[in-house]
Amino acid sequence: MIRHVHVKKIMMIMIGGLLLIGCKKESGDVHSSTASHKNPSVIHITEAGGVDDNSFNASTWRGINQFYEGKSASQGKDFSYITTPTLAQMEENLLLATDKEPTLIIAAGFNFIHPLEKVARQHPEQYYMLIDGPEFHQLTNVKSAYFADEQSAFLVGALAALKSQEDGIENPVFGFIGGMPGGVITRFEMGYLQGIKHILGENARIVSYYADDWANPAKAKTVTQKWLNQYPELYAIFSAAGPTGNGTIAQVKEAYNKRTVWAIGVDSDQYQEGLVSDGQSVVLTSAMKNADNAVYQTLVELESGHFAMGQYRYDLSNGGVGFSRTNAGAISEDILEQMHLIEESIIAGDIPVYATLAKVESAGLLGNYTTAAKDD
Repeated sequence: MIRHVHVKKIMMIMIGGLLLIGCKKESGDVHSSTASHKNPSVIHITEAGGVDDNSFNASTWRGINQFYEGKSASQGKDFSYITTPTLAQMEENLLLATDKEPTLIIAAGFNFIHPLEKVARQHPEQYYMLIDGPEFHQLTNVKSAYFADEQSAFLVGALAALKSQEDGIENPVFGFIGGMPGGVITRFEMGYLQGIKHILGENARIVSYYADDWANPAKAKTVTQKWLNQYPELYAIFSAAGPTGNGTIAQVKEAYNKRTVWAIGVDSDQYQEGLVSDGQSVVLTSAMKNADNAVYQTLVELESGHFAMGQYRYDLSNGGVGFSRTNAGAISEDILEQMHLIEESIIAGDIPVYATLAKVESAGLLGNYTTAAKDD
């Protein structure tokens, strides 16, 4: 593997004619390799949901496929993935991928933090990228992508609340379903809560549930049905739970002809998953984590001879997060105009969006809400 030299900045690149998202360096030095990898290879390691989760892992896998599109490359030889059914197998799969000596190993999910740090220290010549990771101090072979999930969640919460106002719903109830507790899902939960309350006030009603599982849609389906029975005013449910959250979409689809309830997707645009027989979708919007752009950018940089270590923040200001607008039949122009103003205010700092339970609680925003969230 090639040595590293210090560089002062990373240049922005173009993606499909559009400017790739910029990234904010959080801390540490930036290191760059001195020779190009004209044919970089990559192994993508996922948790139990796999690359077909239509959500988090799918976004990362989409960025990989976008990079190899049009190249003389093939899946299995130049790019591949490994699914990790249990947390106990994470280190094993990282070592398995490392033994194959690809140019880059991408681990998707905060549960990989400790296993990846251990393996990366043991193999300093191998490049690693972690999606949803912290700063890895003194590790020049790890790039960590950090996303401001609280901002995208704020946006979908605000949009759902605006939609409830437009529909004339009195005292709507909003649900949140999380996968496994942790800093990333807490950011989603706290952002969603703040977005709703920004529009409807501090007494807005929100209920929460954690499945403690990324790959159990039956759990989300069951709790969604429970809420449908328990809350006649239930208006929308946001699931940040990987494939588990697909159970929410499935149950909302079953209720489609009986009442108006919206599902809100996460990480990828889940509009298609919400389509029902008449061509409408029960997915109002999705909180977008543009991991595909971050991965694509990293592979392009590798191809041109650069690998930047450290933690990089992808947020609303650089296109790293956002919300989907695919359900144009449900999202009016008036709502979109208001959402544009909210986005501008968040970027300008005029609307603070807190990422932790402690800060949301200190801001007095936990009233009328029972949360299972835990800060790191």
